[in-house]
Amino acid sequence: MHENGECDLRGIYIVTIIAKMLGMKGDIYEGLADEVVVCQTYEGGLTNVPGGEAHGGYTFCGVAALALLCQLERLDISRLMFWLAQRQVDRLGGFSGRTNKLIDSCYSFWVGATFNIINEYFKGTVCSENLLYDITYTDFTTNAIFSVTSYKRAKSLKEE
Repeated sequence: MHENGECDLRGIYIVTIIAKMLGMKGDIYEGLADEVVVCQTYEGGLTNVPGGEAHGGYTFCGVAALALLCQLERLDISRLMFWLAQRQVDRLGGFSGRTNKLIDSCYSFWVGATFNIINEYFKGTVCSENLLYDITYTDFTTNAIFSVTSYKRAKSLKEE
């Protein structure tokens, strides 16, 4: 972050995912989970900073960061799930990002992916010491992008 720049859940998510992909250990993660937990609102969603309004995008960033930090259960999951479910607007068939707002197509990703992260976390497939990342780098001068695929080690690799 640059001096006087924004500091919120987006930055925490970016730092967490990059550090995890690079296999970094140590105090880089210190205090990150605490910063996310204090952003949960009375409604159950997460906001960009403590005291703000719950928002689908910030909720995704906070939930994803906590899942990567293996601390998702620190949130009030019941309130979170209720808030996420309330984002679906039945007569319009989509998701809203905030309470009393209209649907927007981007929230189908932010809210939908948050449900998926929570589901996978509590199934035990997200937080694992055996989780690896396969990073495929492609030359950006050709406008290609890299892909990141996570997978669990095979049992034979675990035994090594």
